[in-house]
Amino acid sequence: MVVRFVVTGFGRFSGVASNPTEWLVDNLPEYTRGRQSGPNICAVLRVAASDVDKWLEATGERIKELYPEDVVVWLHLGVDPGGKCLAIEQQAINCATFINPDEDGCTFINRSIDESNGLSTDAHLCTDIDVKSLLDELQQRGFMATCSEDAGRFVCNWIYFKSLRQAMMAGNGKWHSLFIHVPYFSRVPEKVQMEFVSTVMDSIAEQLASRCDVSEVAA
Repeated sequence: MVVRFVVTGFGRFSGVASNPTEWLVDNLPEYTRGRQSGPNICAVLRVAASDVDKWLEATGERIKELYPEDVVVWLHLGVDPGGKCLAIEQQAINCATFINPDEDGCTFINRSIDESNGLSTDAHLCTDIDVKSLLDELQQRGFMATCSEDAGRFVCNWIYFKSLRQAMMAGNGKWHSLFIHVPYFSRVPEKVQMEFVSTVMDSIAEQLASRCDVSEVAA
């Protein structure tokens, strides 16, 4: 079984002049060279809902053409300016409240991210990655990490909800999505964060491979 990784980060936005996820995504391919898992596609996105939508749609079509039979993990990174550790987000909610505008100047108050099928702003989607198992392994390796059930209501939550929805609708059971919030490098150094992201990728690949082995035995 082949596991492909699509990894995204974000650029600057209001109040964040230098986004650590931009550096992480730019340097991840070189850092993971020769390791078990590495990114097949990396992208640093503008912090704008419209850009996220266009990129997800276009990249989804590209993935279908490039890797039609492979397992694909969409791994999204975003900064939490007030964060003190690395946080694995378990879910996204169908609600956007942009108190501060995104990079297109858009502001929303309790707006549905996806209005199809009558989805309310209370609707939420959860990752099918085993977050508890992943977190246990990361903590055993010494990382300061936690689980979160609140990805906010800004563009981080927006991309996560859209990505989870796309994986559910278009991935034929082979697409998975996960979001990680990272703090500033002054709180968790860049080398630690880079090793964390790389370890997350290795752990997810092993987790999904073990699922495949179990299903093959059951069949």
